[in-house]
Amino acid sequence: MAGFKTALKIAILPFRAIWFVVLVGNFLVVATVCLMRGCFIAYGVLLAFSYALLPAEWTHAIWRAAARLYVESGWFKSAVITSFTLCCLPILKVWPGKPPGETSEREREIMRLHVVTIAARQQDERLARVRANQVSPLGCAVERWSESGAVPLD
Repeated sequence: MAGFKTALKIAILPFRAIWFVVLVGNFLVVATVCLMRGCFIAYGVLLAFSYALLPAEWTHAIWRAAARLYVESGWFKSAVITSFTLCCLPILKVWPGKPPGETSEREREIMRLHVVTIAARQQDERLARVRANQVSPLGCAVERWSESGAVPLD
């Protein structure tokens, strides 16, 4: 039994090593994307608020440096385009909205419950009128039967 466990550990070891390498690779990619996205968001905030917070000369210098770096560096240009795309993807998921005819399951359930509630309220109102006026649900007067024949209740 001990030999079987040792053989199993030896057989599984390469798969664990490969899985570890995949996890490390994913971590490096995700960390790089998050760092790049965070840096560009911070840089964009700096550029946007430089008008209000910094002197005019500093603002122009920051914008000139960004424009020069964008023109001269292909890496910076691709990073700007990629980060802008990554920043806009969450917005594009909900904009411009859904097609007019498409409703979600939750909205359909809410509409169904609304219709059921209205129908129950109308039924209660009809029953209350019937009890108060002794009018049948069909709208005609209810008659009371006696030994001498039908006598209207009204």
